[in-house]
Amino acid sequence: MKKVISDRQTDDRQAGIFALYSLCCIFLSLCLAGCDRRELTYYMESEIEIHADWSESGLDDEEAAYGATAIFYPENGGTPKVVLMGNREYAKVRLPEGRYNAVLFNRSFDDFACIAFRGSDSYCTLEAYASRAESRADELADSPETLCADRIESFEVTEDMLGNYSDVMKAGIPAAEDCSLCFTPRQLIEELQVTVHIKGLNNVRSAVATINGVSSSVFLATGEVSQQTLTQRFELDNPVYYPDSPFNGTMETTFNSFAFNPDRPHDVSIQARLVDGQSTYEQEFTGLDISEDVSEEGTLILTLEVQTDKVPDVKPEDGGDSGFNPKVEDWGEEQKGDIKV
Repeated sequence: MKKVISDRQTDDRQAGIFALYSLCCIFLSLCLAGCDRRELTYYMESEIEIHADWSESGLDDEEAAYGATAIFYPENGGTPKVVLMGNREYAKVRLPEGRYNAVLFNRSFDDFACIAFRGSDSYCTLEAYASRAESRADELADSPETLCADRIESFEVTEDMLGNYSDVMKAGIPAAEDCSLCFTPRQLIEELQVTVHIKGLNNVRSAVATINGVSSSVFLATGEVSQQTLTQRFELDNPVYYPDSPFNGTMETTFNSFAFNPDRPHDVSIQARLVDGQSTYEQEFTGLDISEDVSEEGTLILTLEVQTDKVPDVKPEDGGDSGFNPKVEDWGEEQKGDIKV
């Protein structure tokens, strides 16, 4: 009888130990499941918000339809991440852990007619250049469109930011401002206003001009222009006569370029076709200075003014005299009447 009781006690003790062991295993499993350890979640990226404030870009509302492009360059030299932003003011991107240099600019690589890009595989070499240059003459035929950009350097995606887009992982994620970037693009293009004062404007049918020393490209990461320069060709239009002269006046134009160096003199050449349809007039100006001013809005204004010599008088192609050729039929119908004396 005593032996039977001892065996039962042993069985009960073993059952209790097993039950306790099972409870411990269950409790440990629950603890591990509830532990917020990053390495157990397998999230490899963080979601970063991209904000762009275009208020200082000078771009009009129509430009917004082109969107924008953001490029994230890993500082370790990995493959850049390109984000095409249909909404140029806001987008999201997911990035692995690491440090990044980022560039944002208006439009995309393929949306410019007179600008192309090179060196896009590296942050420091990303360069926008004038794409419509005539290589033999080293002359730029078309003015580049307005290009605006901004940059943010050494932005870091840390381990505790990974998986911030998951509801499960939001506990313990850094504040939202730590997972967002704000760009303020500004123009990398300068605008030059050229005014030509012409003696004998009445003899001019059309005119074009060139100016040398124009930078051929700009680096988006720094905003610095290249040392290589081109000659910019532009048309003169909008002829306006002086109030006190039917013969003399001005022609002018405004065009874009990557940069002008006001500290270095520029050479300007003017070629005009005259009203006789055959003659031309050319004049060159050397050592001209570009004037700098700032508008009330804080915009940089570059201006250049030149004064030509007297353009030769020629007979207009229609047979008039220097553009003034009234015809009898222009006087209206003939009317007869008596003149009282």
